[in-house]
Amino acid sequence: MHLYTLTGGEKGWWTVSLGGRVWLPKGELPFGLATDWGLVGKQAKIVGEWQGENVWLIYDKMGKRYVFTKAYRISR
Repeated sequence: MHLYTLTGGEKGWWTVSLGGRVWLPKGELPFGLATDWGLVGKQAKIVGEWQGENVWLIYDKMGKRYVFTKAYRISR
């Protein structure tokens, strides 16, 4: 899987965990452009697809993977 530096135009579902807690604004998995969620410059990989859109896994600057939520089934 390719590691991307987000430029803002990337679209999809965003899986992010901060401090061991899954980031779920409004109780839902975030969807939209990277720029909509303040993710520009973050490292990410496409890990699957859900509802016809990419599912992104966010990485920190040291290359360590954030925890991926198991709440959603991802198809490859």
